[in-house]
Amino acid sequence: MKNWNILYSEISLYFSRLICFNKLTFTQKLKVKNMSNYTETMVQKIRNAAPLNLAKAQKLASDFGNVTYRSVIAKAKSLDIEYIKAAPAAKSVKVKGPTKNDILSGIRSSLSLADREGDLTKDELVIIFEHLA
Repeated sequence: MKNWNILYSEISLYFSRLICFNKLTFTQKLKVKNMSNYTETMVQKIRNAAPLNLAKAQKLASDFGNVTYRSVIAKAKSLDIEYIKAAPAAKSVKVKGPTKNDILSGIRSSLSLADREGDLTKDELVIIFEHLA
């Protein structure tokens, strides 16, 4: 088994040769050619529509035909074009009905049971069933 120092030096040598072979340094960024569905005319239309919003992105996507509106938004952001988010939808107000505690206190008061918090006890359930029968 190899010594860790030897193994580390071999790995370091491998990567340094790899970097030198590709004529890259540690400070350079690796640039990968972007694969894009966008032509220059499409990009220009996106730039002309700036600042972009949801309606404009959907319109551009339908005009382009081969991309989605989310893709248009992502492309605009990658091109540093301003995108204005839509305001979040207002939360609907829930209609508040009686709570479980309100119902239980109503049952207890109508049957003259002791007024307390919490679920019905076994004895209280027996009294309720007797009144129902």
